[in-house]
Parts: sequence; C-alpha cells; structure tokens
Amino acid sequence: MSAPRKKSNEASTALIFWLGIGFVGFGTFLAWAVLTAPEGPPRELLSATPMQRLARMVPYDIASRFTLGFAGLSSLFGLLLICGAIADLFRRWTRRRN
Repeated sequence: MSAPRKKSNEASTALIFWLGIGFVGFGTFLAWAVLTAPEGPPRELLSATPMQRLARMVPYDIASRFTLGFAGLSSLFGLLLICGAIADLFRRWTRRRN
C-alpha cells in the first residue's frame, strides 16, 4: 500500500513544481505586457537614468496598476510553490539518507 502513495507524493511534488513555474511565467508575462503596452514609454526614456525610466514606466490608470499587482502576486505565489516543492524534495532526500 505504501508504494502507490510514494508515487503519488512524487507526482504531486512534480505537479506543484510545474504549476509554480507556470505561475511565475504568467506573472512575468503579464507584467511585461502591462509595462510595454502600445501607449508605453516615450522615446525620451532612452536618455534618462534607470530610476527615471522605472518611474516613468509605472502605469497611471487604475486597471493597469491592478493588473501589475496581480502579476506580482501571481509570480510570488509561483515562487512559493516552487520553494515548497524543493523543500519537499529535500525532506524526502534527507529521510532516505537516514
């Protein structure tokens, strides 16, 4: 009875890991899409300092800000899933060694 459970744990850990990668990718894509929208940054950003460029690229309308916040939360959730899967793998690896 324990053999199927072991496979189930490994499959669920792999699923969590790949879901985490998917969430990070989705959040990164969403942030990129909001920051490089067609009405995006003007040409004068090329001569500005990096901090001035970042300040001018932040969207002003509320929908874009909510979307940017959702993208950040999605990426953080993905990182949490990836870290949880890696921690689970590490716990199983240390249990096997003992």
